[in-house]
Amino acid sequence: MKTTISLKPEFVMTKQEIEQYNALPDNLPDIKLTAKQIDFVSALYHKYITKIDNLDWSPSLVDIEMKEKWPSGPRMKRHQAQRIVLNNLVSENGRNKMTKEKALNHFFCAMTCRPAYVRLVSKIWNIG
Repeated sequence: MKTTISLKPEFVMTKQEIEQYNALPDNLPDIKLTAKQIDFVSALYHKYITKIDNLDWSPSLVDIEMKEKWPSGPRMKRHQAQRIVLNNLVSENGRNKMTKEKALNHFFCAMTCRPAYVRLVSKIWNIG
């Protein structure tokens, strides 16, 4: 029997949340979200990511992402930075229950990614 590596239960998103999140328009500087969509993004961020943001004295993941500008130059808005972090969480949910071999490869590759992603990956997986 193969051992699998799973997400911590508090970071497993529901299928409905993932579908609703994926139905949002692309996250680009010129795309405008409605107030309801921004509230949804904020609620998801609060539900899942503030658990990581409140663990230590490190800056929040959204603040790390907001330090970056879009490649085209404009500053990133808070909900856009939250979406970058949530995109990573949605992606990680798709990897839930990886084999040890896949997990090893994924964690090794993640070490070279953006700082907010590295921190997210390091906090959401049950590896012990």
